[in-house]
Amino acid sequence: MLRYLVFLAVIVGCLCMPLGQRETIARQAVSRQDSPHLGAGKVDGQDLADILGISAWTFRYSGGRVRCWLEITENGVTSKEPPNGVQDPNKGNANAKAGKIVVWWRQGQLGLRINSGASSNPYTRTLAKDALWWGWKSSSGSTSVASAPTPPKPGEEITLLRHEAEEDKGTAKDPKAPRKVIIVLKAKFLEE
Repeated sequence: MLRYLVFLAVIVGCLCMPLGQRETIARQAVSRQDSPHLGAGKVDGQDLADILGISAWTFRYSGGRVRCWLEITENGVTSKEPPNGVQDPNKGNANAKAGKIVVWWRQGQLGLRINSGASSNPYTRTLAKDALWWGWKSSSGSTSVASAPTPPKPGEEITLLRHEAEEDKGTAKDPKAPRKVIIVLKAKFLEE
């Protein structure tokens, strides 16, 4: 359809030209539409994550400084990463009261970061190559993200993300008890 509209526009725009010249211009315009074309494009965030083998999420916050952490449960045992959480250290700085939380992981690494208007406070942990679910032969998983969480009161914990991975029974080390990993990103506003 577009090809015919271009053809029509060229014809209408060239009515004052001799007939032979109008037909040549119209054929050239249509053939340019059908010819192969390549051009530079931009790599978006999802493309980059796929290339690097990384899973990442961001959450925006405002109205106060936050502390966040990951609770990682492997086969029923829960740990907190990092043990004291991550927070913007700039108490009393108005620019620290808004920003974003970034959580990410890829084979061998786990990261959590707060980027506020005052600073960037990253936490990265190096993991064994077969840590979490990466050493399993096959697994399935799901991630749920709080799209519009209820605004918490200062000091009240809120869950922003929950990721569950379970080892497939058919390829599990112990088919009667497949391994399971749960990663939960939690945050709370700090009382100032």
